[in-house]
Amino acid sequence: MKIPYGEMLKKVFAMLSMSFLIWGMAAAGVLAEDMTVREPPIAMTVKADADDAASEGLAVDIKAGDFFKVELYAASGTGYDWELLNKALQLVKVEKRYSVMETPNLPGGKMCTVYILQAKPDTVGQEPVVFSLRRSWEPANMAAKTINCEVKVSKE
Repeated sequence: MKIPYGEMLKKVFAMLSMSFLIWGMAAAGVLAEDMTVREPPIAMTVKADADDAASEGLAVDIKAGDFFKVELYAASGTGYDWELLNKALQLVKVEKRYSVMETPNLPGGKMCTVYILQAKPDTVGQEPVVFSLRRSWEPANMAAKTINCEVKVSKE
């Protein structure tokens, strides 16, 4: 059986395209593992754990324009995730949000959701920043845990 020249070129082109795609995906995976998240200078870090009953209320005392970090821990693989409830904040703004496995390759291990927030320049006052641990497909009133972080912003 003789394969027409045009058909053979199509098959060679398809095989080359697939090999480039596979090599590109493999290289991107290696690069993604080595990437680090760049953070601005953090003035204060507060932490809360879903299993810790004492971490229901957090307090942050920060100067206007400064950044602070909130680290929220929960078990991975459960469907639960931390989210910011009051998104219309007057004194602070969310700069970044990302999640990191505390122990990679451990199903059900601790996962840390990190919020980096900044006190808005030229603002002073106090306001709550409320975080909720819940599954995205469940109603907001079914949160497993709610953490109130009282933020106090003072002049620079």
